[in-house]
Amino acid sequence: MARIKYYDSDTQQWFYGDMAVARTYSTATVTLASADWNNSTQTVTVNGVTADNLVLVAPAPTDFTAYGSAEIRATAQATNSLTFTCTNTPTADLTVNIAIWG
Repeated sequence: MARIKYYDSDTQQWFYGDMAVARTYSTATVTLASADWNNSTQTVTVNGVTADNLVLVAPAPTDFTAYGSAEIRATAQATNSLTFTCTNTPTADLTVNIAIWG
C-alpha cells in the first residue's frame, strides 16, 4: 500500500498515512464532447467534486495522444463540476478519468 503525505487545511497540519485510510476517494469518468468547447473551455458535471478537495484527472489510455495534443487541463473546480481548458480544440470526444479525494 502506498504511503502518502497530505495536508489537512482544517487543522493546518501535515499527516502521513496509507492511501487507503488517509483519505476517502471516489472515481468518475466524463466525456469532453468535441461540440461542447466554448472559447477553449468546457465545464462538466462530476458528482463529489467540491471547490477545495483534491482532484486528479487523466485521459483514458485510448485518448492520451489527442488529449495531450489539445493541451487539455483542469482549470477550475466547484461543487459537482470541473472546468477544462484546451489550447487546441479537439475534433473528437475524449474520455477523462477522475479521482476525487476528500
